[in-house]
Amino acid sequence: MKGLPTKGAVRFYPEGPSQTSVKLTVSYELPGILAPLMDSAMLGGLVSKELQANLDRFRDLVEQRVGSI
Repeated sequence: MKGLPTKGAVRFYPEGPSQTSVKLTVSYELPGILAPLMDSAMLGGLVSKELQANLDRFRDLVEQRVGSI
């Protein structure tokens, strides 16, 4: 298993005929042994970068599939 244990939800909101907003809500748990070693701001930055990368991959996948229809 890779990454932090997470849970969350993704919601899609139509914004027009060719646009959709995506709202992502995520919570994560830092393993107990790492919690005292990690600065929360640094951890937040790492998690944000990972989430953004995942959202970018998702966007690319959706745009690729829509373009092939």
